[in-house]
Amino acid sequence: MTVADHKFDLKKLPRSKVSTLARQAKRLGLSMDDYILELIEDGLEHSGEALNTPWETLTAPFHKALGDLSDDQLDTLVEDARRSYHKKK
Repeated sequence: MTVADHKFDLKKLPRSKVSTLARQAKRLGLSMDDYILELIEDGLEHSGEALNTPWETLTAPFHKALGDLSDDQLDTLVEDARRSYHKKK
């Protein structure tokens, strides 16, 4: 199959996700096709940026926000957040 022959089948997505896509497209004044294309283009652009950006640059905002937390303190923070998230599900 060539790229030109490929079509994305929205039926493979859960109905709730298709509804969310439709609402967001409408809110932005875009057709579903245009919105999906925009999402793909943005995703590819961001993944390319992430692959070409040094790890230290990507994580700098976290280091700044977390300050001088030790690894143990950070582990505890992450574990607490995971527990809280899974309790909500």
